[in-house]
Amino acid sequence: MKTRTTLILAVIAIALGAYIYFHERHTLSQSEVEARGTHLLKHFVRARLTTVTVERGGRRWTLERILGADESVDLHVWRVAAPVRDAADDEAVNALLGSLEWGDARRTLVDLTAADLHEFGLDHPRLRATLRVANEDIRLTLGAEVPGGEGVYVSIGEPATAYIVGKDFFEALDFDVDHFRSKVLFDGRSAAGAVRVTLRNATGSYEFDRPDGHRWWVRQPSVAYASPGAVEAALNTFESLHAQRFVAENLDQLARYGLDPADMDVHATMSRPDGGAASSMRIRVGHVCEGHPTELYAVTDNEGPVMCVTATEVEAFRVGSNMLYEQHLVLTPDDSVERIQVATEEQHVEITRSDEGWKFHTHDDVRGDADEAAVARFMADLRSAPMVPSSAGEASSVVASLPATPANLAAQHLDHPYATITITKTENGGTESVVLGNSDASGTWVRRGDEPLILRMEGSLVSLFEPSPIHVRPLRVITEDDARAVRFRVTRGQFDRETVELADGRWTVIEPERVIAERSLCASFLRRFGTLSAERFVASEPTMEMRTARPRYTVEATFGTATPGQVHAHMLRIYDSAPGGAQALLDEDHAVFVVSQDFVNELEARFASRDLLSTEVANVAAIRVERGRTHTDLPATDANRASPAYQTVATLHAVGVAGYDGNIGAVRATVVVTRTEGSPVPHAMRILIGAQEGEGDTALVRVRREDLPLVFRVPASSLSTFLGESL
Repeated sequence: MKTRTTLILAVIAIALGAYIYFHERHTLSQSEVEARGTHLLKHFVRARLTTVTVERGGRRWTLERILGADESVDLHVWRVAAPVRDAADDEAVNALLGSLEWGDARRTLVDLTAADLHEFGLDHPRLRATLRVANEDIRLTLGAEVPGGEGVYVSIGEPATAYIVGKDFFEALDFDVDHFRSKVLFDGRSAAGAVRVTLRNATGSYEFDRPDGHRWWVRQPSVAYASPGAVEAALNTFESLHAQRFVAENLDQLARYGLDPADMDVHATMSRPDGGAASSMRIRVGHVCEGHPTELYAVTDNEGPVMCVTATEVEAFRVGSNMLYEQHLVLTPDDSVERIQVATEEQHVEITRSDEGWKFHTHDDVRGDADEAAVARFMADLRSAPMVPSSAGEASSVVASLPATPANLAAQHLDHPYATITITKTENGGTESVVLGNSDASGTWVRRGDEPLILRMEGSLVSLFEPSPIHVRPLRVITEDDARAVRFRVTRGQFDRETVELADGRWTVIEPERVIAERSLCASFLRRFGTLSAERFVASEPTMEMRTARPRYTVEATFGTATPGQVHAHMLRIYDSAPGGAQALLDEDHAVFVVSQDFVNELEARFASRDLLSTEVANVAAIRVERGRTHTDLPATDANRASPAYQTVATLHAVGVAGYDGNIGAVRATVVVTRTEGSPVPHAMRILIGAQEGEGDTALVRVRREDLPLVFRVPASSLSTFLGESL
């Protein structure tokens, strides 16, 4: 008997538990209601909200929360359920729910009459909303604005009671359904695994694929390597596209929007790692959206809606062949390089990454450390090697090229190449190779891997194929302390020579004329020379032409003290221009390297002081300005010392020295500055003002002192006092 009673009680307990589970979980608990405090919607519990329905302007829309298989609530996933079914915009939904959850009544109005309801706009409301919370419906009626702008009238299920709420409460609901639809065109989908892309735009139709999952190929209109950057930019655009507005739900009138045929049509096909059916993403882009000149009509996949997207978002789809074909010789990034081999039939050098850094190993078993910065520069030079632009009749419309037929390969010596560069990638990433063929005045022929084209590059590329450790030599070629410099000389061409030396702590130009040197300019130049780095090394030996040519510039500098063995002298010879600078040789080293164009430009600056034309006002006894047959004398009275003429003499500063040949053109004016007793010589300094170079604010005038052959360049604005109508 006791056993039977126990079983009956157990069944009753299970049934009661089931009732509580299946019924009470759909009702609000007293504690949940009490937790709402003074907020307007007492029975609004966000975690139990399942649907929101709004009627406005004769239309109805519904949001619903997506439930799990066991009907458990996912707090974050909503969708639009009517009048269309679509993913919801999380930000818009959260803003709405936040306004409903935290809305408060500013005033409560009770015992309302029919006249009151009419006055408050509650008998013909602007908006109705129904909120399904657990198993309850909260019905909201929103009426007119309160006079004076205090808020909006709202009732909640009780017709005789109304509340005044802020306008933001009404505005949170006062949207059409499109406001709550997700604007992400391919929400939750990725084109990262794409293996095939077709693209059609105003420039043509293109097809791409990557059969090995790594390198992209152009298949149409001609077969060649594709630019991975351009293809990836198009694929990334799929994931970043957002609708600005929704135009039509069906595809009945696509031609009206320029979508049949589309102005742009991009289709990406993705493979599945498990070998399952491939998926795809497609977007068609059409005409400018009516009333929105910065937007374009678009439709995704083969279904609606028709949307508007911003024109800038689809810019990556506008590319033409000049961007879609790969125009870099190699693509492997630095951090993916494991080994570089440069080889000819008889010689080779291997540059290998190791735990201790980069190492090199030559065909004759010479081994050593490779400079990391030099390896990076070598790879950068390979990537940026310039291609010759195409001309009519060549296979590619982008760069000069020919089909890689047996005849063309043999004609350009690419069937038996002169040299090969092979890059082995880390983590079994495969290899990338380039072979070198004939080279002449029109360029150098190369072939990338198994690409069915041969490309013509600029001739400077050839130096990269030399199988020598020079490619990975340290780029720093001089390491000297500029504070220990005692003398330097710059020779420009054959006869233009300027020598500067340090004496008594002061830099002085001693050749071709003995004058004070510009200290800051000397210091800057010696700092740069003492830490000179090559842009890159280009050859282990100079060519015969280079050996016999006269350098464009020769720089000789001495660092050290009078102590025997502590003096270091360097000679830098700079020759023909090269990409990024000019070829150079240092001391007795035969390796040819490139110095930067900035350094080359700096060698044109003369080192004489820019202040050799000025005299302090206190040291001026008189000024005479001579122009043609007339002259003006300005003796050193108090009034004259404050005049523009005296101030100009005191601040006359050149921006540069043109040379030492004394040629300033026709003299337009002469300024004679008589100095006081004890002032620097000469006692009477004659300043000759010559020809003007340029016009406007940047105009310069050639000026010299009569006792010196130096030609200074002075801003024309600094000399207006002496060249104007009055003094």
